[in-house]
Amino acid sequence: MKFLRFYSTTCQPCKRFEPILSAFADKHGIPVHSVNVEDQADLAEAHDVRSVPTTVLLKDGEAVKTINRALPTPMLDSEFREFL
Repeated sequence: MKFLRFYSTTCQPCKRFEPILSAFADKHGIPVHSVNVEDQADLAEAHDVRSVPTTVLLKDGEAVKTINRALPTPMLDSEFREFL
């Protein structure tokens, strides 16, 4: 499993969410691949990213869960519990 974290350098919620997602991912041993939507628009399009921050959980190369907003840790636990 791994997370794709889609962000923009000008997105304030993205900046605030990055350490929250990183700590959550570290706790569960899931690597995070950060994707700047301005530099990698093709990858963002492939995952149907329409807003940032967007977080995609990949399992065996397939997207199994997508979150289209910044969430606090308790909500991340709830959203991803079934995959951990």
